[in-house]
Amino acid sequence: MTNAGFRDFRFGGSLSTPTGEKPESKLWWNDGSWWGSLWDPNASSYAIHRLDLDTQSWVSTGTLVDTRSSSRADALWDGDHLYIVSHIFTTNAGSTGSGNSGRLYRYAYHAGTRSYSLDPGFPVNVNASKSEALVLAKDSSGRLWVTWVEGGKVKVNRTLGDDLSWGQPFDLPGQGADVTTDDISGIAAFGTDRVGLMWSNQADHKMYFAAHLDGGADMQWEPREDALADATLGQMADDHINLKMSCDGSGAVYAVTKTGLTHATDPLVLVLRRQAGGAWSRHVFGTVAENHTRPILCIDRDAGTAYVFAMSDRTGRRVIYEKRASLADLGFPSGLGTPFIDSPDDPAVSNPTSTKQCVGRASGLVVLASDQDTQYYLHNYLSLVPPPSIASFVPTDGPVGGEVTLTGTGFSGATAVEFNGTPAASYIVDSDAQIRATVPPGATTGRIVVTTPAGSGLSGSDFTVILSPTTTVLQSSANPSTWGAQVVLEATVAPAAATGTVRFFDGVTPLGTAPVSGGLATLSVNTLAVGQHELTASYDGGAWYAGSSSAPWSQAVDFASTTAVLDAQPAETHCA
Repeated sequence: MTNAGFRDFRFGGSLSTPTGEKPESKLWWNDGSWWGSLWDPNASSYAIHRLDLDTQSWVSTGTLVDTRSSSRADALWDGDHLYIVSHIFTTNAGSTGSGNSGRLYRYAYHAGTRSYSLDPGFPVNVNASKSEALVLAKDSSGRLWVTWVEGGKVKVNRTLGDDLSWGQPFDLPGQGADVTTDDISGIAAFGTDRVGLMWSNQADHKMYFAAHLDGGADMQWEPREDALADATLGQMADDHINLKMSCDGSGAVYAVTKTGLTHATDPLVLVLRRQAGGAWSRHVFGTVAENHTRPILCIDRDAGTAYVFAMSDRTGRRVIYEKRASLADLGFPSGLGTPFIDSPDDPAVSNPTSTKQCVGRASGLVVLASDQDTQYYLHNYLSLVPPPSIASFVPTDGPVGGEVTLTGTGFSGATAVEFNGTPAASYIVDSDAQIRATVPPGATTGRIVVTTPAGSGLSGSDFTVILSPTTTVLQSSANPSTWGAQVVLEATVAPAAATGTVRFFDGVTPLGTAPVSGGLATLSVNTLAVGQHELTASYDGGAWYAGSSSAPWSQAVDFASTTAVLDAQPAETHCA
């Protein structure tokens, strides 16, 4: 049982960290689903899997990727093809034979069968090296780029004409001093016409960045930039980089990196932003005291939010935590964050990974991780559909049974509308921006709430419930009636849902009261005197209905009819 997230299947075998490494992405979003390159123990190979959101489980498609169990991969979906670059993982990078070289796999997607197939001619080698990381990007001209660190240098390679043809790897021009064996690099397309490459250099305590103009000469890179440097603090570099492009067309670049600082209050994990003009800023995600590591970054294009996921063991076991911040200020909250993947059965969970793509309402966000000891995959899914927001409603007051039109955002999939806690009698979702709801019996003056799977939205002001108008009509069971006989007075109250009490009067003299049931109140009387009476019925009103009085009912009461009985026998006659 997990405290946060979902425990997936056991990958087993000789694998330890199949969701590593830090700059790489194992997941992508396509055709309404999340997909990933996960190790399939039944096939003894990495394979393309689809996440079934209904069951929160990964399903293998049977399409294989790399059979090398010591390989790691970086996946890129460009809307037409799936690219996966795979390499043998090592912390001591160097040259290797063709069988252990970095490889590019390219797949076609078949929407009808929701499946992938390897394109002819693939895989193709992209280098003759094994490395800690190998990262892939595609520029606006369609050229593919990869980067890795080997022999103290940041290495680069690129396609020549098509995806099958690769040039000779070269050292990134202008990179400066040699890097350490523990340094890494990452690359991403950004703006509309560039790729950007970031690398760590723990020898000179800095994080660097260089850009290449799409279509420019291979060796012509823009001058190296100090993405992160601080002579006062010191070691600002470590081998933790996750690079992302902006999603708003601004041309900005974002990265989450880790420093090598050691004091408890020092920044350990930072989010860096490069504006289109080249200015860098840094924003603290976590301090040394919180001990976050292996951070990754995802950007929600719809909400303008940056999400960072990182592992920390500060609670006694490893947990993947999440923090978020608006792109407007990148102000992350202090502390460890919210547990996103937390399993007591998998206390060594680490190496979170996700996608290169921008995410949003349609996709949501998935993070995959793994435990090198239990050898289980774990993941979690975060819906990015924001809770509904009520901007206004009309009318602002009305009776039970009246219709209220609400405008706002995020109404799609609404599961409830409430008037001060009372569920609406009915509601219709016209669009994501409009709902029409009927004021229910029992509603009282107060706020309106709309609820969707993403949460609840509260109106900014009260809806005032006005008592519904009623009518009362009086009649009797007999008119005229006879003095002393029972007469049933019938008061019909509309609407029939009204409840309460009706009082009956003879002029101003009370005759009695009766409850309203089904819109009818009745009272039997036999005390009306002979003559003409102006009777009325008065409904007192109820919790949701206003009172009303009937028009006078003219009731005539007559004497009881009498009949004289004559004795028909002759009278007796007496003679004297």
